[in-house]
Amino acid sequence: EEEAVARIRKSVLAMSELHQRRILHLDLKLSNVMITSDGNVRLVDFGLANHLDLPDLIYESFPEPKGTPAYIAPEQFIGVRDDPRSDIFSIGTMLYEMTTGKLPFPDARTEWGVVQRIRSGVTPPRKYNPAFSGAFEFLVLNCLRTNPDERFNSMEELYETLGLWEQEIPIQGIVKFAPKDEAPPERPSVTAALKRVSRLIPRIWEKNRDDFERLKRWADDRVKSEKERPFRVLVAIDLGQDASSRELNERVVRHAIDLARGRHSFITVMTAVTEDTGLAGPEKEMKVYNEACIRARKAIKGLIGAAGGDGSPVGINVRQGDVVEAVNGCIRDYKADLLVVGGSRRGALSRFILGSTAYKILTSVRCNVYVVH
Repeated sequence: EEEAVARIRKSVLAMSELHQRRILHLDLKLSNVMITSDGNVRLVDFGLANHLDLPDLIYESFPEPKGTPAYIAPEQFIGVRDDPRSDIFSIGTMLYEMTTGKLPFPDARTEWGVVQRIRSGVTPPRKYNPAFSGAFEFLVLNCLRTNPDERFNSMEELYETLGLWEQEIPIQGIVKFAPKDEAPPERPSVTAALKRVSRLIPRIWEKNRDDFERLKRWADDRVKSEKERPFRVLVAIDLGQDASSRELNERVVRHAIDLARGRHSFITVMTAVTEDTGLAGPEKEMKVYNEACIRARKAIKGLIGAAGGDGSPVGINVRQGDVVEAVNGCIRDYKADLLVVGGSRRGALSRFILGSTAYKILTSVRCNVYVVH
């Protein structure tokens, strides 16, 4: 455990530097940590990373959770990709695997498997090796709490605590819920250093309750308490081939960019593609869909540039299937504050509303709507 803690502490220090720059890795695992010949650590594979000051393009492009299921934190399975403590969970998984040779949770790939993975309790490391210290087990299990609020608050706090462990300071004895007979002599400086840690965990590892329901409540409460949330603008366009459609789409995107100016905003331009593949097999159908998505993304990128949005935080989302469901899905996923759509100049707003697709969108969305003519 000494060697594992020494190595993982270097990874924690690197992650602490990243978090200070508001970058989350979100796919930490042993294969993404390289050790150089001089013993230094290099973190690699930032393909799923998220910068907290920029639009999360991974979230906007892929509705399903991304990351290695056996390593990512429970909240990532329900769409949370902006909490630094998710990386702390992955650090705990790595430390667990390094010392026991096993993963703390099964590699869940089905929806039911994910639920069971969140609900299942982790086997304490000392079950595999009784020689592990109680302090070491406390560190690992504290990283692996289902509720992010019960983990270490930050990478800095975890790094500091790992340092205390390396100094052979009995961490558990300082934590107010540890057994009294393990309490060390009074150490005021250490007590202050671990004051934040002591409130994180009511027991070293409580008997499993329905962690999945508790996690969902945590996510709901988190959304309600969000402060200074970016203003989210969703632009829904129909990629028609004629010149009038392109002119209208440019106007819609330009209006959305203008509406978002003057406040902290994220804009996402979306469309839905529907391709008739006839009797094509799954492989051919997927190829046709992927080609349609690529064409749509290129077209939207061109619209954003033509509308003067190259320097703005504008995301692109292309979805498959029913237009109404796609628009409503985007609104729900992004918690959009405003939907911007276009209407033909050939009639009044009432004529636009009478269109079946537009009517369904306008009467089903749960956010403000801005119609551009």
